[in-house]
This record gives sequence, structure tokens and C-alpha cells, in this order.
Amino acid sequence: MERLIRGLMATTVIAVAMGGVAVAQDKAKVFFLLPNQTTIRFESRDAPFFVQAMKEKAPDVEVVVQNAQGDPNKQQAQVEDAIAQGAKVILLTSADANLAAGELAAAAKANVPVVLYDHDAVGGKAEAHIVFELAGGWSGAGQTRCGTDQGHVEIAGQGCTRQG
Repeated sequence: MERLIRGLMATTVIAVAMGGVAVAQDKAKVFFLLPNQTTIRFESRDAPFFVQAMKEKAPDVEVVVQNAQGDPNKQQAQVEDAIAQGAKVILLTSADANLAAGELAAAAKANVPVVLYDHDAVGGKAEAHIVFELAGGWSGAGQTRCGTDQGHVEIAGQGCTRQG
């Protein structure tokens, strides 16, 4: 199951990041921005699995993992830093979904795709949203989907926008 999840995450991010983009001489960078250290699975499982999957699926892509430590302002700065470093895509687990609009706007202005991972982000556009509901009632665990006011709709790399 972990191998499936790693493969899905890496494939989704690679498809979004590299779709139609020529890779420059420098190594392309993907940023995985984590929300906090209190949810230990992000640091202990998700990030290492993602890094390993990217090494297997896209060995020429550098993965940069950063943690906002629960601070939305720090995560905003991390998004801006990722953009300044030439991020091809940002995999974002928002520190605060209701305060993520600035992060999404900065990425959109710089034409850097954002893939939401697990947590929602309100007030902007994301290329995809990876959600895992392993204990929930939704049977599509591990598939990308986009939340709307009417519920969740399965998607495959389609843009989704959430407004408050």
C-alpha cells in the first residue's frame, strides 16, 4: 500500500510539474511544504516516502522538504522562497487552510503549479488535491480529488479552485 501511495504522489507531482515544461540545465526542484511537527507522519513517513518515490520516478528532480512548524507566516515565506529558487511545482500541506490564499496567489502569479497534499487550502487555485481517507467512507483512497461546497469530486490533474 505504501508503494502505491508513493507512486501515486510522485506520478501526480511529476505530471503537474513537468507537463510541457522543458527542464533547464539545472536540476528541477519540487518543494514539499509540511504544516507542522505535531502530526508526526508528515516528517516520519510521508516526506521520506515521497522523496524516495521521486528518486525512483524522476531521478533528475531535486526534492526540497521544509516544515512550517505550525506557522502560516513561515509557510508563506517558504512558498516565496521556493518560487525564488525556481520551483517547478509546490506540494503543499497547508499550515492553516483559511490563511493559504496568499501562498496560492504567490504561486499563481509566478506560474508555479500547486498540488495540495492532504490538507485543504482556501482562496486560490490548485492543480490537484491528493487526499487519503484510509479510515473514512470514501472508497477512492489515494486518488486525487477536489473539494467543493457540494462534496468531493474525483479528478485527475484538473485545476480546482476553492473559495471560502
